Amino acid sequence: MAVWMNKRYWFSLVEAVYLPTPRNISYFWNFGSLLGITIGLQVCSGILLTLYYISDSSIVFGVVDYMGREPASGLFIRYSHIVGGSLVFIFFYLHIARGLVFGLYYQVGLWLTGSLMFVMAMAAGFLGYVLPWGQMSYWGATVITNFCSVVPFVGQDFVCWIWGGFSVDGPTLIRFFSLHYLVPLLILFLIIVHFVVLHDSGSSNPLGVTSKSEKLYFYPYFVVKDFVGVFLGLFGVWIVFFWIPELFFEAQNANEANVLVTPPHIQPEWYYLAAYAVLRAVPSKGGGVLSLVLFVGVLFLLPFFYNKSGSLKVYSWFNHSFWIFWFLNFVLLTWLGACVVEYPFVDLARVSAMLYFGLV
Repeated sequence: MAVWMNKRYWFSLVEAVYLPTPRNISYFWNFGSLLGITIGLQVCSGILLTLYYISDSSIVFGVVDYMGREPASGLFIRYSHIVGGSLVFIFFYLHIARGLVFGLYYQVGLWLTGSLMFVMAMAAGFLGYVLPWGQMSYWGATVITNFCSVVPFVGQDFVCWIWGGFSVDGPTLIRFFSLHYLVPLLILFLIIVHFVVLHDSGSSNPLGVTSKSEKLYFYPYFVVKDFVGVFLGLFGVWIVFFWIPELFFEAQNANEANVLVTPPHIQPEWYYLAAYAVLRAVPSKGGGVLSLVLFVGVLFLLPFFYNKSGSLKVYSWFNHSFWIFWFLNFVLLTWLGACVVEYPFVDLARVSAMLYFGLV
């Protein structure tokens, strides 16, 4: 049995390396590999940070500060994790945008596993945002978890169960730390499933052609192309890390959580701002939470909105232009989520939210 498994492992590895791949795929197909590498680096830096992290609300803020000052390369590892978290979502959004423009939602299994990965990454990002126990971390956790109170009959009890008490406190921090450690492991499992589905269905290409004679081995041709993308990605990280390291750092989180002082403008990290804008665009709390769920749920519904009979149309210029406009509207929502809650930003967010759902 062990001999068979060993042979099967090496066969699968060789099969993956020499996978026949369409020769005309462009650099837009690099975002998937960049995303996988970034998630792997996030897991590694996160494991190193857990060696020092203590989930005790009375000392955790000082511990996080200590992690950046005393341990060897502690500041480097911590800022790598912060910048890496933003990079994960940059590559996620670009990877999804490429899938929309080139109609990859017709590969149902591949699209659904990727969408589930995206949701898990959003959960991991939110859980990790709370762990430094800064001012914005605390109040962000309070606001977001309170949305669960809209659940009929058991909403408030459910919120208290999440908190582990009657407010966000030490038990909440312990639970969030445990989940933040476990969710990336589920993401790694989904990545494996994503790879299996990809190798089963085969990679797509910009033209949508299916000619098997127009394929090359993944190694060495596309490995070299991936290395070019990795180099450019690392160059961007180098610029951010050494020149503008505070770009993805929330200034309010430099202050320890204070339950008596509410920040004047509570907002999540930039990669949640589009969802936050949709949430704020709906006046009622229940309607806002429902729109927040649909904001992500629409990705899962795309393969069922468009039937296979129209798959050839996805490679037309109209379809490309349509999804590019939809993605630009998503970028507009992200900007509106960072704006203050007043005229005209609220009205613009409502129009943009209607376009987000209506165009699909």
